Amino acid sequence: MAVDENGGQVLADNAKKGRHYFCPVCDSRVTLKKGPVKTAHFSHHHIMDCMRYLYKRESVAHLELKHDLYLALTPDHHAAMEYYLPEIEQIADLLINESLALEIQLSTIAPQLILDRTGGYASIGIDVIWLLDHASLKAEGEYIIPTHFQLACQKACKIYTIDFKTKDVYIHHLRHHAGGGRFYFKKERVDVKSLPDHVPPEHLGARQLSTVELKRIISRERSRRTVQNLTLTFLYQMRLTVETLPEYLKYTTPAERLIANPPLEWKLFIYYHLERGTFNMTLFMEMLKPRLIHGISGKNVLARRLIQEYVMLYNSHKRSELEISHDN
Repeated sequence: MAVDENGGQVLADNAKKGRHYFCPVCDSRVTLKKGPVKTAHFSHHHIMDCMRYLYKRESVAHLELKHDLYLALTPDHHAAMEYYLPEIEQIADLLINESLALEIQLSTIAPQLILDRTGGYASIGIDVIWLLDHASLKAEGEYIIPTHFQLACQKACKIYTIDFKTKDVYIHHLRHHAGGGRFYFKKERVDVKSLPDHVPPEHLGARQLSTVELKRIISRERSRRTVQNLTLTFLYQMRLTVETLPEYLKYTTPAERLIANPPLEWKLFIYYHLERGTFNMTLFMEMLKPRLIHGISGKNVLARRLIQEYVMLYNSHKRSELEISHDN
């Protein structure tokens, strides 16, 4: 992609020899290289002078995907490829309708870098979707097991991926955390043209964890072999096992997707301290481990939301007990 003398964006495939073209990032002259053997592209005279070179270097697969997505989007949306945003010194792979950046991230980078770039876009009112390599997202039966990097790329509890070969785009809706980084999920194939459309959030309730899942959570905590393991400490202090856990502690709630704590840990913390009359909000917030996700609420907001969900579980359980007693 280059800019012509009139300021219009031109793909190398459509460019004509003998015309003047310029880099959309650094404004320097670029040369069209096109022939029967060589893939059409624009070349800098001095590449080290261009911020794009310093910012990111891309694979052939990345370039091809970007080109294909651009062609798929342009009939229905105003799309610009390699769009430089001087306010934040970032280059969007694709900028759609001047309000949505589409970033193709095929390689793993530090989660904090994802957060920084997403925050940069947000600071100028631009939303962003990170498109990841579909094959890199690990699935295991009814779960997906995203890495910290992949979780950082999510948008409102949704991970977007693209298949190299078919160019199909998928949304993986993260529904409930089942412990050990496993998430129940719903996979949805979407048309590329619909990416700029708003995807409404799912309204989820709590989900009951199976005995197998609960035992796996506890086994995982035992394998850590740490002295200060809250899950094991609370189970021991309360003389609880998987079989004797109060039923309402056996559920996983929507807000748990936002924390890295094991599903039992934070609920056992509340249960233990409420039983002894020692619950302390400050200590509760200190034990929470928010995931690295852009836009996540502060610990105080997150803590209140988790407590609300705990109360909901408790009240639902008590209502069920009353209904059973009335039936009898």
